[in-house]
Amino acid sequence: MGFGDSGFTPISSFYQRWLHPYYNGGYFNLGPVNWSVIAIGRVYLSPIRVPRSLTVDQIVFPDTQGIVTTGHFRGGIYTDNGDTPAGGKLLADTGTSPPTAVLLDRAIVLPLTSAISLSTGITWVGVQADILNFPVYGMFTSDSPTVPNPFNGCYFDNPGGFGAFPNVCPQITNDNGHLAFWSLRVASIK
Repeated sequence: MGFGDSGFTPISSFYQRWLHPYYNGGYFNLGPVNWSVIAIGRVYLSPIRVPRSLTVDQIVFPDTQGIVTTGHFRGGIYTDNGDTPAGGKLLADTGTSPPTAVLLDRAIVLPLTSAISLSTGITWVGVQADILNFPVYGMFTSDSPTVPNPFNGCYFDNPGGFGAFPNVCPQITNDNGHLAFWSLRVASIK
């Protein structure tokens, strides 16, 4: 039994219509201080616990400062491969989208071509951009319990640069400073 199935309870795994990522009990500072300059085409991944069989139809992430007004984004969803996305199968690729919607306060929405089914367990959500000022948030962990890597944050550099996601997630790099906060919108519960 892997870490993702061992009873670890994320702070918020299913809130209304949203599935949010694991994190280690710390909190996200969604202010501009923690915005990151990243490599174009770098895919930051979030582990999301799926509590029951359901379908999802959007990848959503916050833009709390409302400063992402240019650039293109692309989202992908991978299966878990023993508590890591590396080697996981690509389930969905949103295709290239500019920021398309404002939701709640401020958020960037990447719709899936059609809703996809997810089973109970862990799934990995990745987003990449063709711009450098891109919302990947730092996480404060000094007084928080530690969880194993890659649940603290990870990424891979897309072999083709910004564009289509690989059909199998390549090797990842652990990045404890940046756990991306991508969420999935639940379309239906089975």
